[in-house]
Amino acid sequence: MIHSPDGTLLAVVGGTGVQVNDARTGDQRALFTAYTHQVLAVAISPDNQTVATGGDDGSIHLWNVDTSDHRSTLWAHTDTRSLTFSPDGRRLAGGGTGTIRLWDVDTGEALAVLEGGHSGPVLSMAFSPDGRTLASGGVYSKVHLWDLAASRLERTLESPLVLSVAFSPDGQTLASRSEDHEIQLWDTETGAHRHSLFRHTSAVFSMAFSPDGQTLAVGGGWPDYPVRLWDVKTGQRLATLKGHPQSILSVAFSPDGRTLASADADSTVLLWDMETGQSRTLEGHAKRVPSVSFSPDGTTLASGSWDLTTRLWDVESGGPKAILEGHRIWVTAVSFSPDSRSLVSAGGDKIEDFTIRLWDVDTGKHKATLDGHKDFVYSVSFSPDGNTLASGSVDGSILLWDMSPYVSPPTAVQASPTLPAETALLANYPNPFNPETWIPYRLQTPAHVRLGIYDLRGALVRILDLGHRPAGPYLTPSRAARWDGRDQRGEQVAGGVYLYRLEDGSFARAGKMVLLK
Repeated sequence: MIHSPDGTLLAVVGGTGVQVNDARTGDQRALFTAYTHQVLAVAISPDNQTVATGGDDGSIHLWNVDTSDHRSTLWAHTDTRSLTFSPDGRRLAGGGTGTIRLWDVDTGEALAVLEGGHSGPVLSMAFSPDGRTLASGGVYSKVHLWDLAASRLERTLESPLVLSVAFSPDGQTLASRSEDHEIQLWDTETGAHRHSLFRHTSAVFSMAFSPDGQTLAVGGGWPDYPVRLWDVKTGQRLATLKGHPQSILSVAFSPDGRTLASADADSTVLLWDMETGQSRTLEGHAKRVPSVSFSPDGTTLASGSWDLTTRLWDVESGGPKAILEGHRIWVTAVSFSPDSRSLVSAGGDKIEDFTIRLWDVDTGKHKATLDGHKDFVYSVSFSPDGNTLASGSVDGSILLWDMSPYVSPPTAVQASPTLPAETALLANYPNPFNPETWIPYRLQTPAHVRLGIYDLRGALVRILDLGHRPAGPYLTPSRAARWDGRDQRGEQVAGGVYLYRLEDGSFARAGKMVLLK
């Protein structure tokens, strides 16, 4: 499964076919079934017009999303294990065993062959935001950075068995994740290794970034079962939080970053104060807790357990709010809707009948049962608008559910939400983005809100005058600030890094975002 760069399309591989769906509605956009070999890799172009598929016969096929027509075939490798489009969509990189090839998407012309780095399959690749550098990771051969203008290997980064690689939004840092549970950070300018974010003596079972991206929380296992906090910028360990009797299966930050929830393989759920490092124990579960999730408004924590219950907790007091029962087989995953009013829990009703249940958070009442998976569901997530739910299962399936019949729009009269403890500016989403992004924030008190967009020189690009806003959270797409990538004159701006700054008269804070072109 892979999303398009803007997150609107979802490509799902099934044997020799690829189906492309609208990620928001679940509607099928295209189906490519003319393939005769196993599909090993898929990529969607930045403009959502082209899908590339790679097979175990070494071929690469280009398809038109709108018509499902086959455009062309590129013969490259003995097998094609990874594919990625350049940021401008004009080039395609295909990775096979020992080689990487670059193609002109429009003409099908072979542009370059990158050799001499990998001795085994190329499992992952990523273009830098400016399209000048390609990072690749493989089984036997570390991480390679390729100078595409010169078609040569620029440097090699020593990291074994690379499973995935990703550039930071500003393109200055590369992260690689290896099989030994380490995440390495690299300087893309010099190739210098910056940090190993964790060197655990035991397996890493869970990790989560803080909302501002500055801290990484990692849940470990035997012998001391710690939660370790790392400074992403410096790579320094900030703190070690001990209190769990078993391996930590799930960690999650509250939306304001002030609280961390952690749950373990025993039955313990802890709430950690990020300022003091002190914890509170939430007592009630009788078996392991594989999933915890904060509501987007930050008032409620949900925990799903093998004791067949999902529990809702008041974050401020730590007290229980509700116990949701109905699954007859382990609860494996929980997730809130963007408006914090609904919750889904994944579990089962009987063997070979694994279900997702939808609950009303305020009343604790069961609203609906979604039945379709044939094995345990370990991942559930709502789309930003709350109309679509994605669920992933051990049976290899990923299902998209239309939630609009179940998730009601806000009514005209609602109970007053708990007010935020402080005014805060949160990270925009998606980031990077094209063509639009949403910038969430919270107001402790009513204020006239203005949000400025600036380029890296500090020049004003756009003012979003949001007017007078009452105190409360502004987190969902219907409430957060939206920037469509245009300047004050209504013209599309160039791709690059931009700053956003929120001002409400008494508060000012800035964030960074990347517009891809």
